[in-house]
Amino acid sequence: MKPFVKFKEDKQGTTLMFLHPLAVLVMFDMANWCHSRGIEYVVTDTISTLKKDKKLGRQHSGHRDRRSFDLRSWTFSEKEKQAFMNHYNTKYKEIAQISSSDLVSRLVVLHGEGDNEHFHVGLHPRFTVNY
Repeated sequence: MKPFVKFKEDKQGTTLMFLHPLAVLVMFDMANWCHSRGIEYVVTDTISTLKKDKKLGRQHSGHRDRRSFDLRSWTFSEKEKQAFMNHYNTKYKEIAQISSSDLVSRLVVLHGEGDNEHFHVGLHPRFTVNY
């Protein structure tokens, strides 16, 4: 039996119980979208620490706040990447993070270059987990 959601590292699967419940719902909704189109769906990062964020050069606290996760993008064609972002940036606009560069609500952002390219998925800061 194949897992519905794959994780780059096994330990990331155990972090699901610490993410905001809406982030988990979005994660599984996205997995369903990908599976229905034959796209491999892999979560590459979930929760983080300040030390890890500094090492990676992250500018925002979404991973530490347990409201963000990253997805592998190289399993998507360019057309699928655009369709994925358009679909989810529309569907979850009301709960999405706000881009600091243009103040637009976006749940999914494609960033990084080459082997580091990935989707960042982030909920609005009002969904920060503080417990």
